[in-house]
Amino acid sequence: MLLWGSGASAQPWVREGLYYRNTTLARLNPLGLFNELRVGYRHRLSHRAAPIFQNTFVGLSANLAASPAFLRPGVVLDFNPLAVLQLFAMYEFTQYFGTFQFLQSFPSASAAHADSLLRSNAANGLNQATTEHRVTFGATLQARVDALAIRTASRLTWISADVRAGDRALYDIWYDAMAQNGGWVYANDTDLLISFPELGFAGGLRYSLVHALYGPGAYGPGEAQDNPNTPTQRLGPFVALTFRERRRGWFNAPTVFALVNWWISHRYRTGEDSHPALPYVVLGLQFRGD
Repeated sequence: MLLWGSGASAQPWVREGLYYRNTTLARLNPLGLFNELRVGYRHRLSHRAAPIFQNTFVGLSANLAASPAFLRPGVVLDFNPLAVLQLFAMYEFTQYFGTFQFLQSFPSASAAHADSLLRSNAANGLNQATTEHRVTFGATLQARVDALAIRTASRLTWISADVRAGDRALYDIWYDAMAQNGGWVYANDTDLLISFPELGFAGGLRYSLVHALYGPGAYGPGEAQDNPNTPTQRLGPFVALTFRERRRGWFNAPTVFALVNWWISHRYRTGEDSHPALPYVVLGLQFRGD
């Protein structure tokens, strides 16, 4: 899940020094409530006026993602060498509280994990209050011509949790996917958008894909090594409105956003466990300061 960037920023350069960004979002299908706070330091890489060198920096920040199900502190290294390219590497440590339906692990990546089953497992005491490590590498490519822009953001995440002996996979709420314990998950969000920075408006169409990468260790002995879970795909519109965009300030550019996607492919959300007409919905608020 790409935490929001409205694409409506009117600022041609980042300010060197301390900064923070806070994002709060509520999600439906699957259900979720998250907050992410990032505080760090950025060093500006270029003072050239050419658009390709605007918003270039290297930064180091502390990150804290939290929900009623987990607490996830981390550290992030950002490197934006060009205006069209953003790179990052992030390490996170997760503490699951054993609430709601998380964390739940399974003997195989092919095991059933529909929402109804996760709720039943939780009622039977199968949640695990446990810890997890994850490492994420990300890259965003973006381009803009007048008001039209395209952006594609990819992330590759390694996930390893302390699960029950013999379990090889776990359901990851962040990506809404069954992941191999000690394996990788790839995710991509691609946006085609129209933005009017002077109005604080951005809107368009988003396509999202998640693909869990399974190795032989994700399956039980003699089990067929296929992938019934991913890739999952969604498609639908989004809109973002940014208020009070300024060059600098400690409460700047509050942005409200909404995303409504329909599932194109998913093991359970296209009719198996929930109605295919039920969309994936995200409502959120983001603001920043420097």
